[in-house]
Formats: sequence, C-alpha cells, structure tokens
Amino acid sequence: GKSSLCAELSRRGFRVHFESFVELCERHAHFKPGELVMSFKWGNEMVSRMEEFASGASESSVFFFDRSLLTPYVFARSTSRARLEFYVSLME
Repeated sequence: GKSSLCAELSRRGFRVHFESFVELCERHAHFKPGELVMSFKWGNEMVSRMEEFASGASESSVFFFDRSLLTPYVFARSTSRARLEFYVSLME
C-alpha cells in the first residue's frame, strides 16, 4: 500500500513523512477520530509538517506523505452524510 511505497521511496533517498493518525488519536483519546476537533488537529499537524519540510528546500525538492488531509474522512465513514460532506468541502 501507500506506506510500503513511501518506505521504498525513503530507501531511495527521497524525504518521506509517515504521518500516524492512529497514534495521534491515541495521544488525544478524549477526542473521537471522526469528530471535527480531531480533524483539525490532524490537518494542523500535517500542514505544520509540510511547512517544516518546505523551509529551506529547493524548488525542485519532492516530499512524500503516507497520508492525506482526507484521512479523518476515512475514519469518519460511519458518521452522518452531512459530516462527510463537510470533509469533502474542505478539499475544494
């Protein structure tokens, strides 16, 4: 899957970040994975990591992340349709 591909890219010298949504949820167990607060925590951490990677990087630098900003959407599939539509609207 994605993580195997990112591991191979890392072995080939590319900079890869393995974002761990499950561990983030474990560290903040008082928030449910599919709820809005955890989605914002996830998005904030991921964007911060992207900014960290980009600082000082050349224009031709390539970075790989093994997750996307839609990961909370995947974990929230069992919730209401309106909530799922919110996640999709964030990507527009």
